[in-house]
Amino acid sequence: MAATERWERCLNSREAQGRPGERLTIAIALAGLPWAWRAITQINTMPAPESLSYRFVILRHEGSAEYKPGVHWDLMLERDGRLRTWALAELPAADREIDAERLPDHRLAYLDYEGPVSGNRGTVRRIDAGQFEIVSESPDEWIVALVGQDYRGRLSLRRSGGAWRCAYEPA
Repeated sequence: MAATERWERCLNSREAQGRPGERLTIAIALAGLPWAWRAITQINTMPAPESLSYRFVILRHEGSAEYKPGVHWDLMLERDGRLRTWALAELPAADREIDAERLPDHRLAYLDYEGPVSGNRGTVRRIDAGQFEIVSESPDEWIVALVGQDYRGRLSLRRSGGAWRCAYEPA
């Protein structure tokens, strides 16, 4: 059976019907088309349109002895096909500011990842995840409205004199 024929058959299969968001992925899996997986991976890493919510995650990062021993929390905000990341000294809480350190951008895979971090940098565990809307954004300030399982409210990250601070106001 030709690849295009397998494709049509799988796209219209019973497993793919009634699940429009998953239909294409299911058809690709059923058809066994490796070139299509590459195309889906590229589509899934494209930046979201401005009008849609972005995703966020807060991870508990337990550092290894060789890399930042102890615990900090990674706040990751999806933007432009990657995760803008800050290491937080503590979990955000109402009515207090906490220290934040801007880290290099991370891959989108961390939105769903828990486990060991490459390079023997410790392990991460998801604390909260959800969506957010950008209220305002500049090189020195991010203000976002979080809608997660635990965090619902406004989170601000501000840089002053080279140091970042994080504040959270519950909704």
